Amino acid sequence: MSASRRLDRAFFTAMIAVVLSGTLALVVSGQLSAPAAVIALPASLLVLVDTRRLRVPNALWNLLGAAALLGAAYAYLGLRLHLLSVLAHLTVFLQVYRLLVRENSRAYLINILLAFSQLLLAAILTIRLGYLLVFVAFAVVTVWALLLLQLRDARDRQQAAGPTSNATGADGLLRPLYLAYVTSMTVALLLGTAAIFLVMPRLQIGLAEGFAAPVHVSGFSEEVRLGDVGLIQRNNDPVMRVSVTDPEGRPVTLPLYFHGLALDTFDGQRWRLSDATTVSLVNQEYGRLGDIPAPDGTTLSQHYVLEPMNSRVVFYVRSPLSLLVPLHRLDAASTEGYFFPRRADRPEYNVHSRVVRPSAEEFRAATGPLPSHVADRYLEPPPLSDRAAELAASWIAMGDTPYDAALVVQQELSTGFTYSLDQPSAGKADPIDHFLFESQEGHCEFFATAMAVMLRSQGIPTRMVNGFHGGDYNPAGDYFIVRQRHAHSWVEVYFPELGWQIFDPTPVAQFDEQARLRLGAQLRGWLDLAGLRWRTLVLDYDQQAQLDAVQRARQGVAGGGSLSLPSFSIPRLGGGPSEAAGGAGGVALALVLIAALLAVRWVIRRWRESLAAWGEIPPGDSRRFVRLSRRAITRLRSRLGERPEATAREVAARAGRREPSLDADVRAMAERYYEVRFGGRRASREDVQTARAVLSSARRLRRTRPPGSASPRGPAGPSPGTTGEG
Repeated sequence: MSASRRLDRAFFTAMIAVVLSGTLALVVSGQLSAPAAVIALPASLLVLVDTRRLRVPNALWNLLGAAALLGAAYAYLGLRLHLLSVLAHLTVFLQVYRLLVRENSRAYLINILLAFSQLLLAAILTIRLGYLLVFVAFAVVTVWALLLLQLRDARDRQQAAGPTSNATGADGLLRPLYLAYVTSMTVALLLGTAAIFLVMPRLQIGLAEGFAAPVHVSGFSEEVRLGDVGLIQRNNDPVMRVSVTDPEGRPVTLPLYFHGLALDTFDGQRWRLSDATTVSLVNQEYGRLGDIPAPDGTTLSQHYVLEPMNSRVVFYVRSPLSLLVPLHRLDAASTEGYFFPRRADRPEYNVHSRVVRPSAEEFRAATGPLPSHVADRYLEPPPLSDRAAELAASWIAMGDTPYDAALVVQQELSTGFTYSLDQPSAGKADPIDHFLFESQEGHCEFFATAMAVMLRSQGIPTRMVNGFHGGDYNPAGDYFIVRQRHAHSWVEVYFPELGWQIFDPTPVAQFDEQARLRLGAQLRGWLDLAGLRWRTLVLDYDQQAQLDAVQRARQGVAGGGSLSLPSFSIPRLGGGPSEAAGGAGGVALALVLIAALLAVRWVIRRWRESLAAWGEIPPGDSRRFVRLSRRAITRLRSRLGERPEATAREVAARAGRREPSLDADVRAMAERYYEVRFGGRRASREDVQTARAVLSSARRLRRTRPPGSASPRGPAGPSPGTTGEG
């Protein structure tokens, strides 16, 4: 195969990879619809199509373009798709259009720019680790595509002008060592970018805030409308990751209830807060509410990493003893629950809770008078049909105490009714009556609502709690991956001197189903842990993270004891290596970077030596001679008023006529330049000195005005070959 064909094949391969990487970035983001992905992925092969043979009328392209714009407008205004998702689909159309309409080889630059715009869009649309792999691949193949595009243009110009040699200029370049050179340079650029990233952390200023709503938002409602939680449970997107440890530091793997918000008012269709006002809790110790309790065998330590949410709710395991959040203020609900003062992108915080379940004897003994704030708010008569009230009275009559009554209602609902993601009672005029007597199946909010209103109708204070239950335990990082499908509602019953206690009438089948979904958790766990590290170490890398890294590195180098972090620093999920290990890791990283730079330097040296043997790019004196000759020709062209496309021989002839003393040297330099640059010959020290002397003389020449330009002394310009001064 000839060098020219190898060059074309390498270029088309690189261009296919560039277009494909841009499309894959959008696919990884999850914002590209299936039909668009089916069209866009094979569209990269259009690079191989000879578009000169296509005879598509311009009117058809204009019609398709107008249809694409109208479709984008309808998707944004009519279907309410996110603006960035609409732009992603629009770039797919533009990419296909530009692949089919290419006037010349330089039009490929537009395809590269479109692929780059797709990378930028995907950077906003996704936080997945897969984007990093696509980005690295794009960086490598784009460098290759641009270099090969320049080589093809040089070959075409050389063939059109009649080259002085039969070489195409690609023979020596398309060899393994050159591939290693270009790839190593790209890797060096990526390493340099990583170094700059470490020096200059990400700014959390949200430049595009307000331009478009965030895309990556997990659902959580601050009110419960019957039927809504079942819809959320069909979604597998992560909501948060929670690391829970006991007082001895061992990970807790049992499913827990992650409290979100306690709701006190039910209107027959939904639960909500009767008083939506909040109270600001200000603490100068960086959001610490309460002291961290001493381990006593009943405390659980929790670390939360939340995904971007459409709610400001702070989740925790009841009953919280202290909260440590990266803010100086929290807002507290009038019932029980906490809010961030503003919605954060990916908040992290710590919670310490005391988890004690009273014994049955303690429950039965808790029969004192109710506090006024409980009696006034949580005994409000619920909307309940007559037959539902009769059923509640018959069930509760089977219990001698409020605790026994709560157990009876919980048992009757969990065993006599069916759990289902379908909501046959949703939307009915009286959904609870329909659930109890008609469908007898539903989701958790129907079970919890039925229990709460039945107990409240008989004078037992209850409330609905909206949050999450359980999660997929990740053994790789010792944390729970709580997803939207883990959304849950349960009941809390108030007992004097014991406070609010959890009761859950939802059948156990729901949790058995969730347990079955954890098959293969080891592999998925490692993938999720890698994605978590990507987000915490890269996406959330801010100034505080930079300062912590510097402190750990200094501590590791000093080899001292444990490092005392600032009180507002939040430990990473799943713990981390010791400070000494962190310092050793930093030293190892530095050694790897040094070895990589030495390897790049060695590859560059070998590449130059090999290309010198191939006669492609001259080394040593030849390289200096070519550089000096180019500068001399450029300076002479400027001083003599020559046109920019004048060749070296034309400039040398003109300079010889203008300055006879330069004639011999400049003509010799021009001929030698052609021999060294295109003929594969080497330049000597004398050639370098000649080029330097010509450059020095060119700098002393007076400038000649181009033919036809106006003279400052009159309307007639100077004749060719004169200086313009006389």
